[in-house]
Amino acid sequence: MIAVLRPTQQIRAARRLIESLPGVELLTDLSWFEVVQAWGMLCRISIDSINCELVPPETEWWVTLQRGYPYGKIVFYPAKVNGLTSTFPHQQYNGREHPSAPWRTGDICVRSPVFTFGKLALDPDPLGHPNRLAWYFGRAIEWLKTAADGNLLAKGDPFELPAFPLGTNSQYTVAHGESAETYCRWKTAQHRYGTAEIIAVGQPDNHLVAVRRFFDHRGQELLTYDWGRVVASSKKLMQPAVWLYCQTLPIIKPYHAIGSWEDLFKYLRTEGCEDSFKGALDLIRDGETHLLLLGFPIPARIGDEPQQLHWQPIRLPVISHGTQFANGFRPNGLGYWMRDKAKSFPSKGQPNWQTSENWSREETSVRGRINEAISGRSSLIIGVGAVGSVVSELLVRSGAGPLVVCDGDDVHHGNLCRHLLRLDDIGRNKADAVAIRLSSANAHADVRSIANHFPPKDESDVAMIEGCDFVFDCTGDDGILQELARHEWGREKFFCSISLSYKAKRVYVFTAWSFTFPIAEFQSQMPPCSKKDLDEFSGEELVQAGVGCWHPAFPARVDDIWMLAAAAVRRMEEAVVAKENQPRLVVFEQIDDGGVFQGIKRS
Repeated sequence: MIAVLRPTQQIRAARRLIESLPGVELLTDLSWFEVVQAWGMLCRISIDSINCELVPPETEWWVTLQRGYPYGKIVFYPAKVNGLTSTFPHQQYNGREHPSAPWRTGDICVRSPVFTFGKLALDPDPLGHPNRLAWYFGRAIEWLKTAADGNLLAKGDPFELPAFPLGTNSQYTVAHGESAETYCRWKTAQHRYGTAEIIAVGQPDNHLVAVRRFFDHRGQELLTYDWGRVVASSKKLMQPAVWLYCQTLPIIKPYHAIGSWEDLFKYLRTEGCEDSFKGALDLIRDGETHLLLLGFPIPARIGDEPQQLHWQPIRLPVISHGTQFANGFRPNGLGYWMRDKAKSFPSKGQPNWQTSENWSREETSVRGRINEAISGRSSLIIGVGAVGSVVSELLVRSGAGPLVVCDGDDVHHGNLCRHLLRLDDIGRNKADAVAIRLSSANAHADVRSIANHFPPKDESDVAMIEGCDFVFDCTGDDGILQELARHEWGREKFFCSISLSYKAKRVYVFTAWSFTFPIAEFQSQMPPCSKKDLDEFSGEELVQAGVGCWHPAFPARVDDIWMLAAAAVRRMEEAVVAKENQPRLVVFEQIDDGGVFQGIKRS
């Protein structure tokens, strides 16, 4: 017997409440829509519209609720019949009908921007409240009134790109690296079209590509993005793209992304770019498919001046090439163009929009980055064992500048219980393996390795470390500190020595700005800490690493090391930003109460 799916009591109660809301009329009862795994009902919403052509006084909506209501998603879709047909700001592209549901695709955003976190403390959405659906209807009514007033984009609001109707086959994600700095360069460029060098990123089947360089139509280089080592040196070249620089958003008011070739050509003529588009096509008449990057300037906030360029990609069809000219036209550019308009770009055909992502340093780090006093400078990490590999990872992922990692040891299986490397790294040099791993951490990572113990002997290695601004010692080896003190650095460096106590109960973070490592200050500040360690663990038997010749291992759990390494990086950042002018040792210690972890304490 097939179980009959019925709405929960909470959903039925929410539906009954809607019947009493002013301006809302329930047109159908709840129905289950398998395609979206949600209950749906058709409603009519009435408002006093001041612009009936833009927003009619009455519009019909399909409202869907997930089974977990009053939790889960609530979505408002314009109905196929008597629903909105235009696309507005804060709405998904509404130019298509859902293939298997009675609504259009343009669900409206009535939620707070922080709704995506799904936490009650961050969002006015009454998540879990039985009246949550009524709250959504109130927001939807306000959205419609504001849309009718033409005020969905208010001055000072964060800028929001229109929702582009993505293609349905071979969807690419195209990464670019635009910023305020590159926009200044584009504003002075003399040309409005050309080609772009595209490389594949990641696995072959993920259709992820990145733009590396731009050229004008004569092949002269205009701009190269400041990518990290992996992207900058990649050999995975794709078919070149063509680019076209316009001045305004490719939309039809109110905020409807262009959805047909006919409308795109109208836009290009308005922009004065149709000839540039024709010129761009002449650069790729090779019988292959290519991407078109349509560029336009955007602001950070509504009403502000533009601050960067955005590239929205279109996957072009194969265009006329060879002897493929329009009938009745000479075998020249016009013959190609006339055939293109008829065959490749039919007026009602839809541009195959692709996904665009901005991978600039500024955009990549909006989730959190290290202080700019560190992010623009290079670091040397000496020793990339358990501590050094974690410190290196934290620096790279938080947006620190180029890294040089130095270690003469190879990876052994015993290292993997606390190391960020993997089984297939066994036998490799630690520095080489860490550099390979971290160079792929993000598109801007630049990590180089020295596969020898400090100090290096090779001239190129010596030059590499002397170019670093920060020097981290993560070896826990007093002999390395002596080498740091003897080395002639040539200019002032920031030194940071990070070492752990036995069993990683404490981390010792010694920092100093100096022309050489201040070994005397380090030796004067460390003895009390060392004595405390000896007193605590003097009676314990050291752990042996394997059978055979007795060799002690350093006992510490991976979570202890990662936690204390993170504290050390925060302490390093503090010392750099404050520009502390005296060598200083800071200790972070784990605190427990009867075996119950309480946190870490700074001393």
